[in-house]
Amino acid sequence: MKNTAMKKYILLIIIPLLIFQNNMISQISLVGSYDKAVYVANIEDVGYKYYGINFETNQCEIYNIDHTLWKVLDIVPPENNYIDEIAYLSSKLFNNDSNIELLVVFNEYIPTSDTSGYYYYTTKVINENGVTFLDVPGGGYSNIYKIDDSEANLLVYIYDFSITPFDVSTNIYSIPGIPYSVSEVNSGIVLKNAFPNPAHSFITVPYELEKTTIDANIVIYNEIGVEVYRSRLVPNEKVFRLNTVQFSKGVYFYIVESNGRKSPSRKIVIQ
Repeated sequence: MKNTAMKKYILLIIIPLLIFQNNMISQISLVGSYDKAVYVANIEDVGYKYYGINFETNQCEIYNIDHTLWKVLDIVPPENNYIDEIAYLSSKLFNNDSNIELLVVFNEYIPTSDTSGYYYYTTKVINENGVTFLDVPGGGYSNIYKIDDSEANLLVYIYDFSITPFDVSTNIYSIPGIPYSVSEVNSGIVLKNAFPNPAHSFITVPYELEKTTIDANIVIYNEIGVEVYRSRLVPNEKVFRLNTVQFSKGVYFYIVESNGRKSPSRKIVIQ
């Protein structure tokens, strides 16, 4: 009886220790840090890479999963333009060769007599050698839709902010490569970076909602997490434009709430 009691006592000690040890092993730990926003791409024949924009040097910096620098791509903006966003880093999405390609959005600020001004956007698809495959004046936001296992379309939304209300149109392009790293977007909340960012007088927020969406809202929080703005979104529209004059200068975060779910937050700076 004593041996049995002793075994039970030992088990009562060991089991909590094992659970505690397992929890210690499973803790979240920091494995890398970057001085810029980075994204992840699964490049065919290469594997997963991190990538981000160096705005000072106009370069796309690509890193291995162990965070060592793998490759640097030079990006040449059009005259008076700045890099706004890069996306769809790939090798066989826009064509079938082994070069690295990506989609780049540029912006140019156009001042007006009323001092508010507006931004003019240009979307390009380029490769690591500086070759341009696609040039879309006015293109400010893009999506890739996978049609089937061998076909995908690139949708580029073209904006004209020189008029009020602004005008938007869409160009649809077939892309010859197989969308290896791009999933079909057909459900949930798609929320991309607002532009211009930093903002002076307005921001435009590209979004996409489920077809079954009945109620959706964009919510903006200040830097300490206090809700400062909320507005209803129209499900079948693609962008939301907001006059930022009502906000104080500073850092804000925005999300979209839809069908009881929330999107990840994104940051904007109002100057």
